[in-house]
Amino acid sequence: MCDKVYRFRALEEFATPEFIELALNAPSMVLALDSAKTGISDSGVNLTQKKFLSLLLLVPPLPEQREVVARVRPLIEISERRED
Repeated sequence: MCDKVYRFRALEEFATPEFIELALNAPSMVLALDSAKTGISDSGVNLTQKKFLSLLLLVPPLPEQREVVARVRPLIEISERRED
């Protein structure tokens, strides 16, 4: 279990929380997050706030974000049902 948690809020005039959640869980972002971590074991990994804040997250206009969420959420739900 990680002993470090970062909490941030999206400025909703720029990004929806639902879009940010999807974007942070995208395979490319997960890879970038993993690459930014330091440490030698799962229990000893570290992701500094500075490294986290240096990651680039592309954020399209709000209407496009809402469209992405509307299209991706049903696909995730289908995938989760198949895993059960």
